Amino acid sequence: MHEIKLGSYKGLKLPPVSMFSEDDLNLGAREAVKKLANQWAKNNMPAVYGDEVVIGLRAECDNMFVPELSNSNLKFTLGDPSVLEAFSQIINHKAGDDLVLSVTFPEGFTVERMGGKTVTFQIAIHEVNHRLPVELSDEIARQINPEVSGIDELQANLRKIISENWLQKIKEERIRSMIDAIASGSEYTLDQKELQEVLDILNAQSQKELFSSGNPQNLEALMSGDNRMFEAKNMALAEKTLVEELILTEIARLENIDISPEEIQEAKSFFLKTSPDKTQFSQLFPNDEFLGDYLFREKIIHALWKWNDCDIYGKSDYERIFTLQ
Repeated sequence: MHEIKLGSYKGLKLPPVSMFSEDDLNLGAREAVKKLANQWAKNNMPAVYGDEVVIGLRAECDNMFVPELSNSNLKFTLGDPSVLEAFSQIINHKAGDDLVLSVTFPEGFTVERMGGKTVTFQIAIHEVNHRLPVELSDEIARQINPEVSGIDELQANLRKIISENWLQKIKEERIRSMIDAIASGSEYTLDQKELQEVLDILNAQSQKELFSSGNPQNLEALMSGDNRMFEAKNMALAEKTLVEELILTEIARLENIDISPEEIQEAKSFFLKTSPDKTQFSQLFPNDEFLGDYLFREKIIHALWKWNDCDIYGKSDYERIFTLQ
């Protein structure tokens, strides 16, 4: 069983947090627009001389597959003299396009059996990486996001998203600072059996992520049974997870904080009204118990937010849901 003797949790002396400026937001929005424009160009603008392309290439001769001249992921620059001149026909085509080229190879060609023969290349264009950045226009902005009128509105929307994301990150860092400060002034013991259960779950997740990463070093370590690279990190995370749960539960007990069925229903209405993705809501909160656990934590965090003068960082999530003042 976990035990805790809680330290101070009101009026904490927390480290300062660096806020972002208007200039930071404007720069972030401009960079985001450039990134979106370049991604749009990769998928929609035709290739020109000097662009780098990635193609799938299947070669056939006399109705027979020619593996020596085939490549599922060939990357080259249009205009490169070391590449067959016939491939310059890719110019004016874009990602997703297919084309067929016929090339007659001279006698004495490197692949001897192809000398003097005509080879048919079936080409699928996978990527076009443009050498020059795209010149963004209102029309392109509307193609990137059909709901905007032009570049200015696209940038304004991105600026708002960036601001919200940065503010959320600052809030998460502030919450972590509060929990760490409370933990440093508290005395507690953790149930080792429950700690091991949490650690086992985290280790299993790490193994799954490492296997799916395809990193040869990760795979080699996993196959050898050497789990040290993530077990130490996961142990620290498991301890933090349990300590946070212990602290918040004890604060709730001391301050008589609870979640009522009415609050759960009100929050459910809020989420379903504000979120267009009902499926995602069901995945996050498959039943009222999951939603209640989430609200319980947010209500405690909201109280800590108020007790430790964190209002300058915006509304807490609990406050946002229930539109408190």
